[in-house]
Amino acid sequence: MKKNDLLTGFLLVIIICLSLALIDTRLKLDNNRNVIEIKNNKEKIVFAGDSITDRYDLNRFYTYSDKQIINSGISGYRTDDMLSRFNNLIEQYNADKVFLMIGTNDLGKGYDKNLTINNIKQLITQTKKVNPNTKIYLESIYPVDRNKRRKQERRTNEDIKYINEKLKEYCNKNKITYIDVFSSLIDSEGKLADEYTLDGLHLTDSGYDVVTSILKPYVEE
Repeated sequence: MKKNDLLTGFLLVIIICLSLALIDTRLKLDNNRNVIEIKNNKEKIVFAGDSITDRYDLNRFYTYSDKQIINSGISGYRTDDMLSRFNNLIEQYNADKVFLMIGTNDLGKGYDKNLTINNIKQLITQTKKVNPNTKIYLESIYPVDRNKRRKQERRTNEDIKYINEKLKEYCNKNKITYIDVFSSLIDSEGKLADEYTLDGLHLTDSGYDVVTSILKPYVEE
């Protein structure tokens, strides 16, 4: 075998090993991200979702002596990610309440809308199965402003509204609390309002102020 072939093979082995190490590191970080001391003497409330939840400073907006507020959001996560790590993200907490908001990254990756809807239904079903006493609150997917996003942005508010409407119908039929946050974050043009976002997807503090004003009554009920 030629020297160049040996070198090429060696480099390929190194690249593969580094790729596997990065995947393993991400899994470990994700697992450690949700290692939280569970306080059994408090009402446990889990917020599960993607980066919009991950960036939500729950300790700032929700301060209670009798409640443990748990942020179980992971940046970049899609509905299938949540399903594959359901035990770590939701089940392990045996929560009294779960606030679920997921799906925007599915659209960003070009997932079929109905697949996203079915995955969210499955998340709700699994939550009810592991703990029938958990109160589930399904938030609408939040709006976007495509003008502030990359040119290849696949998310559209039309698709988001379609998913939200189907999920609302499902919740009404199955006695799940559906929370419409979408309508409070849009401007007169029907897109995510400028004051609530910098990048067209993630929220500013003002955006989280609006979200908190909507969710807080459900947290406290």
